Amino acid sequence: MNPILVTGAGGQIAARTLEHLLERGHRVVAWVRKEEDRARLLHKFSENLDVVVADLTREDEVRDVIQRFSVPPGGWIHLAGMYRGGAFHDTSPEHLRTLMQVNVETLVIPLKVLLPRWLAMEPSPGVQVVALGAGSGLEGAAGSPFYAASKAALRVLIRSLDQAYAQKGVCFGILHLMHPADTRTNTSLPSDIPRIPLTTLAHTLVLWVEGKLGHLQELNLYA
Repeated sequence: MNPILVTGAGGQIAARTLEHLLERGHRVVAWVRKEEDRARLLHKFSENLDVVVADLTREDEVRDVIQRFSVPPGGWIHLAGMYRGGAFHDTSPEHLRTLMQVNVETLVIPLKVLLPRWLAMEPSPGVQVVALGAGSGLEGAAGSPFYAASKAALRVLIRSLDQAYAQKGVCFGILHLMHPADTRTNTSLPSDIPRIPLTTLAHTLVLWVEGKLGHLQELNLYA
């Protein structure tokens, strides 16, 4: 069984996701930016986990890391991202460029290396790629328009990739994490919408990357 790749593995969602993957017997490659994150993960999870440290926005580093993989991943959970708020009149184009780099290019750059390896596999690989989106990428957000734009771009990219490659054995999906501030009016979510615990979110990501949710492009979960 090929390992599952988890990018952006330094946060709380990633920690729960790694825990679920390892409990279910998967080998996992966790990708982090900092050496201290690597040390922490290896201390917490001692078996079936490899941790690599590299900057997902640097093509040379990404290519070097992936070329060292003995086999391509059997699935990919992409959790890398950045939130940065600010009204449109208070932010600069550089603000948007940074968010697009972290929220979109961190998927694009590794995929440019991984996808040809997957498509060359015989038989069809049956790989699932799952990215973490946000409700503001669906509805917009008055207080963080550039963040919303970057998450909307990620959503459209994921849908386009799935349309292009699902028939070739590489499926793409996005889980939108909905917060109260993600609604159109920035008011509280209705009280009858159940909020899910972090462990349920992580378990959903794992089931999705395992292919247990069927061919699903998008899913909204309320946190």
